Amino acid sequence: MQYHVNGELVARENATVSVDDRGFRYGDAAFETCRAYGGEVYRWQRHAERLQRTCETLGMPDAVPDDLALRVAETLDANDLEGAYVRTSISRGVQLGKLTPDEDVDPTVVVYVRPLPRGGVDGERVWDDPAVVQSVKTRRPPDAALPADAKTHNYLNGILARLELRTASSDTYQPDEALIRDTDG
Repeated sequence: MQYHVNGELVARENATVSVDDRGFRYGDAAFETCRAYGGEVYRWQRHAERLQRTCETLGMPDAVPDDLALRVAETLDANDLEGAYVRTSISRGVQLGKLTPDEDVDPTVVVYVRPLPRGGVDGERVWDDPAVVQSVKTRRPPDAALPADAKTHNYLNGILARLELRTASSDTYQPDEALIRDTDG
């Protein structure tokens, strides 16, 4: 597999991000997850616009490269993928040791892909049965605290909710998905 890292196609084993990158250190990054069919990203423009809005929310409005669509296409082509999971990530980049970000941004831009053929992996349908959904104690932060429409690298709420599901699971009860409520329930 090859990924696009900072404008270059690199082999998976060489695709790295600095430990001083703010996306790694603080979750200070935006992302979009997309689906490709026939080698083309479904509704790319909508994803690109949402990624731009998230970067604006994070105070880095110029971080999305003008050639991001080309980078995505090159990554799909380099891996000969028709059906794929596509994730674009943009962090504020490497900035050493302080919580307050620098005004100047040299973003880290990564395009990650993996095979995801139509109908699921190996032709197996992803889902046939009804889903078991369980509400969890973890609450969604209020929009006034963290903008709900910003897709950032910080998914701690979702992780905590999934850990709750794991705790609730037994031999006879296996919830598939967590229902995270707001602070008002």
